[in-house]
Amino acid sequence: MSNAVEPFPYEIHDLDEEIIEKYPGTLRNYFRISKSDRTMYGFLVFRGQILYLVRNPKDVCVSTYLLMNTFTVLGPTVEFETFWEKFKQGLVFTTPYFEHVKEGWKLRNHENVLFLNYDEHTKDMRQTILEVADFLEKKLTDQDLNTLENHLKIENFRKNKAVNNDHLKVIGVMKNSDDGFIRKGKVGGWRDYFKGNLNVEADKWIEENLRNTDLEFIQPADN
Repeated sequence: MSNAVEPFPYEIHDLDEEIIEKYPGTLRNYFRISKSDRTMYGFLVFRGQILYLVRNPKDVCVSTYLLMNTFTVLGPTVEFETFWEKFKQGLVFTTPYFEHVKEGWKLRNHENVLFLNYDEHTKDMRQTILEVADFLEKKLTDQDLNTLENHLKIENFRKNKAVNNDHLKVIGVMKNSDDGFIRKGKVGGWRDYFKGNLNVEADKWIEENLRNTDLEFIQPADN
């Protein structure tokens, strides 16, 4: 049996400016925004605004590992070390990580791109809300800010049916356990998985991929 990945069988058309003007809205996805990806790059061509959120790759790896383990359709759980090797090789969902991030980083100064670092921006949610509002040219009252801060608390996110995907448990796609689609939202949770030599290896991999860039991931202080 071949392990080759079959090409996507459907054509993805370029975004049409008239359609974007007529049907404004939001799109949440993991797509790259390079010129090679017509879907997302079209947003920039037609003056769409992109919020690009980057996160420490070790936290991304752990989060993706735990997420994929909640799905019943993905087969038995593999050891984290095995998953990490696949993550590095760009063989799992959300990868190849650094190709994606470097493309986003190159566009960070584009007038229609706001590049956000999860590790930094979760420290001061109110300031982050103001930064995003300014980028989107939205004026917020103090009441708006208070409402958004409360809405974005991780415990409220878990209860939000619009994003928690609890319906997938009902239909049997996700395991019916306490582990949900929305987890801790914690910075530095990778420490529970990257230990000893594995952490040294991960840091070396990150360092090699960040070479010749000015992008960096700040290690959070111990809690």
